[in-house]
Amino acid sequence: MPDTTRKSLGPLISTYRYRPLGWRETAAYLVLGLLAVSIPLTYGFLRYRDGYNNHGELAAITWSRPWFLLAGFSLICCCLLLVHRLRLAGRYIAVHQKGLYLAISQKQILRWEEIGGIATAMFQPGFFADRRGVQYRAILFPNIGKPIHILGAYQNLPECITRIKARLYPRLISELKQTFVDGKWVYFGPVAIQRDALRLQKKQLAWAEVDRVSVAKGELVVELVDHSSKEIPVAKIPNIEILLQLIDQGVPS
Repeated sequence: MPDTTRKSLGPLISTYRYRPLGWRETAAYLVLGLLAVSIPLTYGFLRYRDGYNNHGELAAITWSRPWFLLAGFSLICCCLLLVHRLRLAGRYIAVHQKGLYLAISQKQILRWEEIGGIATAMFQPGFFADRRGVQYRAILFPNIGKPIHILGAYQNLPECITRIKARLYPRLISELKQTFVDGKWVYFGPVAIQRDALRLQKKQLAWAEVDRVSVAKGELVVELVDHSSKEIPVAKIPNIEILLQLIDQGVPS
């Protein structure tokens, strides 16, 4: 029976942690939380005083109750949001000699031979994208189970992705290249290739119909000889570097 403990992964190479909760972000949570709670709470007290002074205690309770409930609901939401952020700060990815230890939504051990590929993409998040700059995300494709999404808030994520690919690709290139040479279909998510044809999702094309395959603006672009083109987001395509290498080296021109 294989050893499924973290020790079985061998020496630790590097650890990549989720962005820590800094003092500025903590202050922002506190200020927004205070505003979210104090505004309805203060208005509730004002409504209670006005109702009590003019119409008695029953009116005061009736008028102020929705605002007190809103303040309580806001307090609960702020606490849950802060707890969620603290849990995120505890996430990390550990790269070992023989595999990965993932402490993301749940703790998981993946040996290199249990991973079938990785897809990556760059994006600019949110309204303040210019200030925050380009971020990265990755999707791991285990041989068994659902894809694992790794979003861009991990520190030094590009370096982490590079280390993962350096461990995965030597084995995958050998296996996929042999499959390609044997004339079989080689699958890269929604894209598949063989020596005579290319398949984009459900549409199959002969290589004679394809003029050029390239990557531009986060898309795999397949330009056809009839001057039309088809695009697929690179984030959906595992091992895209191997795909491009096989096309470049193995497809007849």
